[in-house]
Amino acid sequence: MSLREPTGAVGHVNCVEIRAVVETAQPGVLILVHIQRPEVFQNFHDNVILTAKGIRIEL
Repeated sequence: MSLREPTGAVGHVNCVEIRAVVETAQPGVLILVHIQRPEVFQNFHDNVILTAKGIRIEL
């Protein structure tokens, strides 16, 4: 998969755009919500939380 390919539905951003937002914002945690291929994003940040339907995440 190319990093420039769309990662979700029409209107969603691709991997390059998501990486740019993460690098610019420098969040304390990256919480992946409604991601089709979360394994692609695991190395975008040191603190990645994957979500799943019905799982509660406390911040």
